[in-house]
Amino acid sequence: MTLEQQGAEHFFGEPMLDIADWMRVDASGKGVINILSAEKLYQMPKLYAASLLWMLSELYERLPEAGDLDKPKLVFFFDEAHLLFNDAPQVLLIKLNR
Repeated sequence: MTLEQQGAEHFFGEPMLDIADWMRVDASGKGVINILSAEKLYQMPKLYAASLLWMLSELYERLPEAGDLDKPKLVFFFDEAHLLFNDAPQVLLIKLNR
């Protein structure tokens, strides 16, 4: 199945998802929790891998190296994390190792 057949035009279309939205804080400086529900997305392995690769690339390009911080700037929790690596494209695995 190609990315188009899996609905990539809807996922990567406009309005574009902005990684900076995931790092917002409220008026008191507390972080905002964002939940990306991906039940349907991970049933489409090529689109799932492409979206993760895009997300990791955006984070890698936008966030400067910060060293060890007192508190994290961004935290990800992946339910069913094994789905990230089962049959993952080599390019995704290389990006994850960075």
